[in-house]
Amino acid sequence: MKTIPILISLVWLCGCAAHARTALPGSSSSATRPATQPDYSITDMRIQQLPAASYFYLSTRTTLRDIGSAVEPMIDKLQSAAAQGRVSFAGPANFVYHGVTEETDKPFDLEVGYAVGPNVRPFDDFKVRTLQPFHCATNIYNGPIDSIGKAYDKLIGQMIDAHVSPGEESRELYLLWAGARSSNDVVQVQIGIR
Repeated sequence: MKTIPILISLVWLCGCAAHARTALPGSSSSATRPATQPDYSITDMRIQQLPAASYFYLSTRTTLRDIGSAVEPMIDKLQSAAAQGRVSFAGPANFVYHGVTEETDKPFDLEVGYAVGPNVRPFDDFKVRTLQPFHCATNIYNGPIDSIGKAYDKLIGQMIDAHVSPGEESRELYLLWAGARSSNDVVQVQIGIR
């Protein structure tokens, strides 16, 4: 079975479950727009070489069917460690996916974490590693998380048109999180290139 970057259901479950408790107080769903205008925008594909970074994270093995229940406690634990002053994050949330396929019950490895400074050490269940430089196709998605699958559709389509083969790893960098239904959420979708 061919490896596919994050499916629409994966992204929706992951985004909503992972950030349900981090919505800003008083935030509301996106403003009403004309039926012909989507409440999201997506940039065109860029090929990028992302630099290495020190990564503080939790990992799990999960499936597409179970990802929502797996991600929420991971985000809670990471944010709790930061709130207690045990770690300081140097960037936004970064989800790293290894070997996701379209099979809803096939296990894959997921890491959820944040960039940190070079001197951060692991503790408790938390791990620290260097995210290696990442040669990838990217786009920027702006809108409510339940439509982020459109960013994957567009990016994969543009990769196919450009004859670019996806690798086994994909990532999501949550540049701005205002809530699951906010039209202000900004996510960089990153699909590794072979």
